[in-house]
Amino acid sequence: SARLRRMRTLAQFIRQKESWDYGEGFIAAKTGRRTPAPFLTGMPLLPTDAFTDGGIDKSRIATVTEKCFRSAYTKTRFSAPLLLVKEIETLPIDFWEQGFLAYRDKIVGIHAPLADHKALKELFAFFRRNRSMLRFCCMLNGTQSLVGKATAVLKQDIDALPVPEDNKALHLSFWEGALKQDVVEYLVEYVRLGQNSALLANKACIGDTQRYSRIFVQMLGSVYDNLQADDPIFLDGLICQPFYFGKRPSPSWLSSAEKGAELRKLLCEENEHARLRTYRVLRFYLQNVLLLVKPDRLRYWIRSTAIRDADETLADLCEQGF
Repeated sequence: SARLRRMRTLAQFIRQKESWDYGEGFIAAKTGRRTPAPFLTGMPLLPTDAFTDGGIDKSRIATVTEKCFRSAYTKTRFSAPLLLVKEIETLPIDFWEQGFLAYRDKIVGIHAPLADHKALKELFAFFRRNRSMLRFCCMLNGTQSLVGKATAVLKQDIDALPVPEDNKALHLSFWEGALKQDVVEYLVEYVRLGQNSALLANKACIGDTQRYSRIFVQMLGSVYDNLQADDPIFLDGLICQPFYFGKRPSPSWLSSAEKGAELRKLLCEENEHARLRTYRVLRFYLQNVLLLVKPDRLRYWIRSTAIRDADETLADLCEQGF
């Protein structure tokens, strides 16, 4: 996060450009202080809902019917070439080259003079190539996204998006990339939907545990280069993930229903009066075997959780002298 904040921002990049116009679209009003804007009225309009993750739906281009505006800005702000970004967490983007196009205040536009058409197109390519990373930055540093189940981002969040001089500066390590992917793929939905999100509603499958195990082994691999993952064992509502140091053991004793019931008693603590159920995450160390036993909900078996579990496991092993 600190590394990203040190990079040149989109706002700083645009300030270096002469004659570029950057900002939100117009705001119409029926009351209060209003002014006419003949350059807007009667012109082609991009409805906000016609701008989706797939880009601009040209079949839905409408016409500006309003005559008075609280904020009309300038004609150049709506003149091609335009790079357009919608203020929602998925960051829809598109490039418009077909003349004048009005848009409202939930869309941010960047206009460049014709002489800078190539530079603006390159900025669009940067946005498209790094869209997932830029979404992550909005969620990480945003003032509104992920707050109060909001899916919107603010203009100032887009201002702060990193546009480094060297594109390689956005390269992430394997664990940073895993964190980014989990935030983008799962966290937004979790904030919005809570108990109904995939993290809490879905069970982890074999593919999830394999991705979890790869990151776990990779995190600890620099210290324990003989650590390997074995096949997970799916019990009733639980998953036991074995890891071993050196020679592969035989953990078949865990597959019995009786052992599953014993593990569940250790893992789950219920308070009938408060109707509260608390789950522990168990780590067993048996000779050269490490067993992680957790509930089978997806939230326990994503890669970002593997990073945290690996960190805690390393602390455990160091404390025991390994």
